[in-house]
Amino acid sequence: MCGTIRDPVHGAIQVDELEWHLLHSRPVQRLKGIKQLGLVEAVYPGAIHSRLEHSLGTMYMAGRMAEHLGLSGEEKRKVRLAGLLHDLGHSALSHAVEGVLRRNPDIQPTFSGKRVSRHEEFTRQIIANHPFGEQTLQVAERDFGNADELFLEVADIASGKRPPLGQIIVGDLDADRIDFLLRDSHHSGVSLGLVDTDQILESLCISNGRIVLAGEGDYRAEMSHTAAESMLIARSHHYNALIYHPTVQSIRAMLLAALERALGRMEAGEARRSIILFFQEYTDPDLLDFIRQRGDS
Repeated sequence: MCGTIRDPVHGAIQVDELEWHLLHSRPVQRLKGIKQLGLVEAVYPGAIHSRLEHSLGTMYMAGRMAEHLGLSGEEKRKVRLAGLLHDLGHSALSHAVEGVLRRNPDIQPTFSGKRVSRHEEFTRQIIANHPFGEQTLQVAERDFGNADELFLEVADIASGKRPPLGQIIVGDLDADRIDFLLRDSHHSGVSLGLVDTDQILESLCISNGRIVLAGEGDYRAEMSHTAAESMLIARSHHYNALIYHPTVQSIRAMLLAALERALGRMEAGEARRSIILFFQEYTDPDLLDFIRQRGDS
């Protein structure tokens, strides 16, 4: 291990040398400037935690899940890397930009001839291209043999592919959701109900190469269903109390309209180039400044 990071939700998080270098790379550091809950701080002032904090928490939970499921040391390292990098392509100001792209397909950027509008697609491209610095790639080569192959596999895992590893990052009971439910509750002050990480871990097992709920018509199955149901209820409460709060939705609608107007004053090609920057370079203040400079009165 290379160092220890103190996290307000999970406590001490140990990071190895490769994770340490990735953590300090520019694409990951950008996440410091993007709030996990976007505009929710207008209603819950404590909800100003960043996507970097959440990414660290997802990495930690992914590692715990890999250990519980009995995955190999190399598989655990890969799934932790996917957890750390899974939000790299997230746009500034949460999901507002994706809302603009869904409503305006003519300004959607294209990758390999395919239109993209979701942050997961930008994330996959960034990880696969691995712009993390020469020293990071040297450590990756030393530890895994081929950096290109490693980051392509990590991109797949972060996209939910290559089960069971991908299910740890993208699934109904995944590390991403466990962390954001715990973290968003902690920072917003809103109790979302019971998210018992130990019980959730105990409810998971691998069958035929996929992660499934443990047990079969027995007490263990009942406990697995209870853990799953409690997390789904917490997730529903999360959206109702935080994301769908009327004030948050009103501000989101105003932001979306202002951004649409700013992009509408630009030529389509220029707008598409700007949108790529929203997902790859911009932080929240950068996007607000873009609207101030490009928008109408």
